[in-house]
Amino acid sequence: MISAHQQETKQRIAAALLKLIQDKAFKTVTVADILRAAKISRGTFYRYYLDKYDLLDQYEDQLINAMTAIFEKYPKPDLTELSAKSDVDAFYVMMMFIYQHRRSIRTLVNCPETALLTKMRHLIGEQLVIGSPISISNNQAESLQVPPQLARALIVENVVTILNYWLNQMPMVSPTAAYATFLHSRLLSPLDLATILTGSAQVTPDTMKMKPSLNK
Repeated sequence: MISAHQQETKQRIAAALLKLIQDKAFKTVTVADILRAAKISRGTFYRYYLDKYDLLDQYEDQLINAMTAIFEKYPKPDLTELSAKSDVDAFYVMMMFIYQHRRSIRTLVNCPETALLTKMRHLIGEQLVIGSPISISNNQAESLQVPPQLARALIVENVVTILNYWLNQMPMVSPTAAYATFLHSRLLSPLDLATILTGSAQVTPDTMKMKPSLNK
């Protein structure tokens, strides 16, 4: 276990990298740039990281580990249950965490070299709860023609897409508003979405619209 001082140093190094990639492409950032921004020596950097890619990977894992801990502590969201209680739902708590770290996470998901969204996709897929099997007839099952693996992938991608869209909204809306959108999105079919896109249906604050918050 690393000491509090070592943890503070690692956080300072990660913060320096995040600030740098807000201003220029990750591929152009050098270890020397990170040393100057974090005000540390080369030896200190290499005490913790192999290179800038290892730094990026470790910081992503730090965020993913924090999200994993949320799913271990709170009940997992059941995607077949529409009456979710947001104050005890792991997905809502994860959105609160993302909101608290929104600047860092937004920077990472918009950096081509990062794998944060891929890691989040894997985490959500692992933690997904579909609920009890629903009784359907054989004819209904055959008419669906969607393999379970594809159904799971579509659900996971829906969640990740909502998170990515939410992160990149300016101003970014509150976790409560984003969570409400997530709940409503589970009721929409592709036909519903197409209707919204063509302007045939009005999206109101009481249905799908995310209300901006005062914080970015």
